[in-house]
Amino acid sequence: MAEEARKEDDAGHKQTLKASLHYTIGKICSEVSAGCDLTLSKQVMAVLTEVASRQLTLYAGDLEAYASHGKRTVINSDDIKLLVRRNLYLARHIGEMVEKMEEGRKKRGRKRKKPAEGKEEEEEEEEEEERKEEEKND
Repeated sequence: MAEEARKEDDAGHKQTLKASLHYTIGKICSEVSAGCDLTLSKQVMAVLTEVASRQLTLYAGDLEAYASHGKRTVINSDDIKLLVRRNLYLARHIGEMVEKMEEGRKKRGRKRKKPAEGKEEEEEEEEEEERKEEEKND
């Protein structure tokens, strides 16, 4: 009985999230279509919502796996960076956002846990490889 109620609650929560996603995608489509002088049908927006929903579900599973692999119960910025590492533009944008957040923490006086030894070197090597790859592509 309790499990049925939990399943119904989960289904309702998923439906609410999907409705919010559909609304947001509709707003974005309206803004983009106004600038391009074209209209997008409701079917197109529904397909975009479904694709985004499925992709976000995959991302959530990957992020959980990364945190679990690190023996953590909380997803952190390193997990997100790992998720977007193949999309150089997005990886750069996320990196900038993380830097801004860390600067804000420093101003407020909060401290972040230091990474394990050798981790900083690995991150620097990865960033250097990304820079080299970007230079090749440009």
